[in-house]
Amino acid sequence: MSFERKCPSCGAPCFPDEIICTQCGTNLRTGFKMEPPITSDDEIPPSAFHRFLYWLGGWFPGIFRPSCIFASIVLALLGLFVMGLCLVIMGMGAVISAFFIGGMGVIIYAQGVVLILVGEFMILHEALAEMENKKWTIFFVFITLPIVFFVLLMKASMAAQ
Repeated sequence: MSFERKCPSCGAPCFPDEIICTQCGTNLRTGFKMEPPITSDDEIPPSAFHRFLYWLGGWFPGIFRPSCIFASIVLALLGLFVMGLCLVIMGMGAVISAFFIGGMGVIIYAQGVVLILVGEFMILHEALAEMENKKWTIFFVFITLPIVFFVLLMKASMAAQ
């Protein structure tokens, strides 16, 4: 196929079946020029809300995945329930069993926390191995707060006996 016509705006050679000039963006049927594409210089800077979302996604990538959020909530609630069950068993006097059950509750709860921090469904030990250094502080805080709370409740329940 040969070039049989030229663009009326820039004079570039065009194929007969072309509708828009590939050089300048002029519509060859109407003669109107298309708007130039937005370049990186024309981009609007992100708002404070968008910067916050980028920051939040960097620390908690699972927060934007509904399946991770749902699974994390279910695991955290299940872990807290098991830790509460630990208190009931402690109240019955089975201290060693209560500590083992409480440890299982902490592991279940930790899996829920890791889902939000990593953003993928991984087994706990794999997720902990791949977690970045900056997220270890958050993991430590989210894990130790409920443990401290339940230890204080255990001490209070043992003192009440």
